[in-house]
Amino acid sequence: SQLARMSDTGCSGGDAGNAGTLRASEEQVAPAVDQSNPTNSPNSDCLPKSKASRVEASFLRPGLVVEAVAGKGRGVVAKEAIETPGTVLLRERAAAWTLLTRGETTGEADPVQATVRVLIDLLSRGDGQLADHLEPTLAECADGHSACARHADTIERGLQATQKGLPHPLSSQTSPAVIKRLLLAVMLNAHSVVTPRRGCTAQALFPRVGAMLNHGESPNAAVVRCTARGSDPVDDASPWLEVRSVRPIAAGEEVTITYLETVYASFPDRDDVLQHKYGFGAAPRPTDPLLEQLAEGKGTDGDAIKRVVHANTLACEAYDAIASNLGGGAAKIAAQQYSAVLREGVLAETHAWHFNAATKLATLLNQTKSPVLCQRALALWEGALEASGPVWPSPLWPERRQLLRGLATAARVVDNHAVAERYEEELKNIDVVLGFLGSG
Repeated sequence: SQLARMSDTGCSGGDAGNAGTLRASEEQVAPAVDQSNPTNSPNSDCLPKSKASRVEASFLRPGLVVEAVAGKGRGVVAKEAIETPGTVLLRERAAAWTLLTRGETTGEADPVQATVRVLIDLLSRGDGQLADHLEPTLAECADGHSACARHADTIERGLQATQKGLPHPLSSQTSPAVIKRLLLAVMLNAHSVVTPRRGCTAQALFPRVGAMLNHGESPNAAVVRCTARGSDPVDDASPWLEVRSVRPIAAGEEVTITYLETVYASFPDRDDVLQHKYGFGAAPRPTDPLLEQLAEGKGTDGDAIKRVVHANTLACEAYDAIASNLGGGAAKIAAQQYSAVLREGVLAETHAWHFNAATKLATLLNQTKSPVLCQRALALWEGALEASGPVWPSPLWPERRQLLRGLATAARVVDNHAVAERYEEELKNIDVVLGFLGSG
């Protein structure tokens, strides 16, 4: 592509994580590990054994197993077809977690500090053995695992911080090699979630089953953040991870989620993020040409392309500043620059930058509550909804919620209540199926 690659912070068009309420019946899920009778578990040989008091912290739907997946290590595979979208596939309470600081959520702080806190929490609980099965193993680290070299400087900083933060005698009992390996395991397997009580972003480790979920370019499942249910009165504030199907899953098909903030990203952008953080590349998708498509006749307009790149860079920086509360004028700058990206007419409506600019600008226009500006926002939301149709893995894909919510809000401001009700009904359907009701 002639356009510069979009950064992986501040430029995604996706919806932020929301806390959903667990609504599945107990009959829908089964314990992934049953220490009293391990043979009752369909995947008892693959999952780690935990303390008896925390066995109930992980549930896996009957018919799902953890097993070897070609080219991926282990993964979760459906041995029976799952026909109904919205089916609860797994539910797991965090084995260790930490609240993220503002700097960590915006990418301004050293991310290894959160990893260190999660590891210290895990070891302080006496649950370090829960991470024994996570990759990379100690032997793989000794043999020069690619992640060890890729994150060498980060892990060295993390080692020093962990040794300093671990209580005695854990600090002296845990070797540097083990700490480095565990830091990598947490870094590569932790999830970002919204805590159930405080509504803050947390980094959490779900080692029993959640960490077994692999990335998919067209995922058939989505992560739902859900509240604790009080099954452990000592630790009922811990984040929970819940995963539901977003489309039918065939027998023998692997259950996959996305590791990215948004699936509406071009191949180069997806590949950059996955290679940098996880050490594997993106796979091509049939819709990739749409996400890099230029408007007809604009592909050779070098000056216009340079202006788009410049405006997009300024817009993303300003939008990041809004999230970081770094300046009252950032919203105005972001709106002006996103408008410039769209005004050049270089990008097709399906282009990832066009989609991002349209949804971010529409969000800013909605916030004004001005009927004139919200009428413009309504057109932007509708264009984004149409452009994104082929890209989402399913009509139930959670990122659609942002578009539907934006559409309904703009329509209410301009007194188009029939349109608002239509989009609100579609949004409610996704919320009901995926368990987002009450999450906002």
